[in-house]
Amino acid sequence: MREVRTQLKVRFDYFGYASASAGFVPWHVPQYRGEFLASVMLYKKLVVQTTSPVLGGIQAPELNSGKAVRLPAAIDLNLTFDYLISERFAVFLKGENLLNNPYQLFRNYPVRGLQVLVGATYNF
Repeated sequence: MREVRTQLKVRFDYFGYASASAGFVPWHVPQYRGEFLASVMLYKKLVVQTTSPVLGGIQAPELNSGKAVRLPAAIDLNLTFDYLISERFAVFLKGENLLNNPYQLFRNYPVRGLQVLVGATYNF
């Protein structure tokens, strides 16, 4: 019989900063953060997981004028495959920023594009 375990998690955080009401702008911190996570385990061996974080409301200084600039929302999509060989040893394939979205968490510093990572883990 096929055994399937699933997990679904949705989270949303909204941040308010007391210093913002006094005229001080907190640079490079998100005003909101959301995350969607879905995980499926098949046959006690294969784990497929996807995450999709969203960060927005990030303000950064404009270097010439010193005024605040709001960065576009950062939307990402990640996918991971884990194959559990034993209780202690596993191999994985991980894809990050699958949308190849050049979003910025810090002004003028876009994140890396599509990334693929292959590896193994061993737990002592």
